[in-house]
Parts: sequence; C-alpha cells; structure tokens
Amino acid sequence: SILSCRTCIGMEKYILKEYTFIDGIARGEIDAFVDLVSIIGRKNSLTIKGLYTNSHHSDDLRIVEDLNENPIPMIEALPNIWYKGYHIPPYTKSGYFLIASRGCPFRCSFCPTGGIKGHPFYLRKRKSENVIEEIKLINSKGIRDFYFFDEIFTLPNHAEIISKKITEERLDVSWRCEGKVNFVTDGMLRSMKRAGCDVIFYGLETVNEKSLKKIKKEQTLWQFKKAILLTKKNEIKVGVYLLLGLPDENWKSIIKLILFLLRLNPDLIMFNLLSPYPGTKIFEEMKKQNLLLTDKYTNVDRHLSENELFKTNIKTKYLTPNHLKVIEFFIKKVFFYKLK
Repeated sequence: SILSCRTCIGMEKYILKEYTFIDGIARGEIDAFVDLVSIIGRKNSLTIKGLYTNSHHSDDLRIVEDLNENPIPMIEALPNIWYKGYHIPPYTKSGYFLIASRGCPFRCSFCPTGGIKGHPFYLRKRKSENVIEEIKLINSKGIRDFYFFDEIFTLPNHAEIISKKITEERLDVSWRCEGKVNFVTDGMLRSMKRAGCDVIFYGLETVNEKSLKKIKKEQTLWQFKKAILLTKKNEIKVGVYLLLGLPDENWKSIIKLILFLLRLNPDLIMFNLLSPYPGTKIFEEMKKQNLLLTDKYTNVDRHLSENELFKTNIKTKYLTPNHLKVIEFFIKKVFFYKLK
C-alpha cells in the first residue's frame, strides 16, 4: 500500500516504522505518480523518484505542474453518495470539492503547503474555461453545491474571472471557498456573490501581532477587520480559522482574541490546536525552543499526549499544555457557531 499526504513530508521514516503495512510514501501530489500505477509490482517499482520506502529514502517531491492536463473527473464512475448525499459541514452539502488552483504564493511557517522548505508547492492555476467545464458537468448531474478547495481562491485574476464566467453561463450553483484578506475588494466580493458564493473562510490564526509576523502570515488585524466587514456588506457569510499554541501566545493575546471575535461576530469559528508538522519551519523553531513535548512526531496532529488524554504535545513560551486544553475547551464552548 502507498500513502500520499503533504503532512507526511518529514515524517516518512516514523510513519513506516509505526505503520508496517505501508510499503511506501509518495512525496507530493498523488496524481503526479500516475506512472506508479503501471509499474507497481515490477522489480524496482518501489525505487522511483519521489517514492520513499524503507530501502529507498527519496528526497524528491513531485507535483502536477500543469493542472489543465488532468482530465475532468468522471462523475459517472463515482457512487452517488460521494456527490449527492455526502454532507461535509461546514464546507459542502453535496460533498463535491473542486480545485481551481493548487499551491500558495505565501510561506506561512506552520502550513504544510507554503511552509515546507524550498516552497515546492508553488501556485498553479487551472484555466477558467477548464474550471467552468467541470462545473457544467457536475451541474448537469444535479450537483449545485460545491466547495472550491483552493488554498486561496480570492487571488487577483482568479476569483473574479471564474465568478464572471459562472455568471455569464447562468449556472445554478452555490459554493464556498477560502480567502486571503489582503486581496478581497468590494468589486471582487460583488462578483463572487452574483456567481453563487455564500461563505468565505479566512485564516485569522491569532491576534498576537508578534506571532503574525513570525509565522509570515503577511496580514494585519486592520486588513482582517476590513475584509470581514466588506464580506458581510456583500451578504456573504464569514468563517474564521484560528490556531492556538503558537510560540508567543499568552493570556493577554487570548483575551484580546476573544474581544476581537465578539466585535467581529463571524458566522462560524473553526478553532484548532497548532499541529507543528515536520518539514515546516515552525516545527524546527519549536523543536529548538523545547516547545514540542514528544519525540513521536506521528502524534503532532492528534492533540493528545502519549500518557494523558486531556493534554497536548505542545506548549508556548507562556502557556502550559493544560492551559492550552482549558482555553481550547472554553473558546469552543463560547464560539460554537454553525452556518445556517
């Protein structure tokens, strides 16, 4: 069996040791390994470029450079449940995820896309005509609800172009996406609303200005507030992503975060403890500062310690694992909003 996941990068030897039923790990995007399908089982098939195995420690990483070369998904080959009855709140009611671009131009240090050394997952866009062809196909099959699974959909010369074409084609769709507050404008949001966008998810992560700079988020709280107000003005709902456990997080920044959220009043808050994945810059930083409390790196995104369920494997310079779990519990209780 072959495993492929961006968060495996840097953890290959630990994963293969813990999960002995896995033969290898495809480093990169799984559809960049189509050649593996034709040669699997042959002699030396597990020594190809980008495939990490116990006997072949490949450092290569493979991606699909031209997304337009990928065929449009064959909907007929999928069971109906995958696109008509597979509700994934809060993202889609149909369960259909559509990718209009891959990669990211930013280098947030915690992110397994932009924060990987060498920035291998650089931004690549599909042609708008190619995207519209897929939307028309799923629309013809009765699917009108989907999620743009781009790292950032609200990119210049991307969101508005696709939105305009959806409107021109008079497609009956409702969709959600992820945005970057630096890029959204009133005109972009109007165009997206006309095209059927009903929710945009923005990554706030933290209100600690020092942390925002260190993780290279490249946004300010003023930009975030402005983007939220503009989004609401255009009658698009707002989802906010938060991270707890960044190295400089403290009680003062937590209180500031709560007050900030109360003022903005987003429609949904998705709150998670930081997962410092090996391969990301923040992993190396936290390791140097002794803020990682385990050597078992396959546990970094499980949010529990090896011995105690209600502890986590990280701490900050000012907050203990117990503090983090208490804060997580409190904020989730106070801000457990659901999109309607």
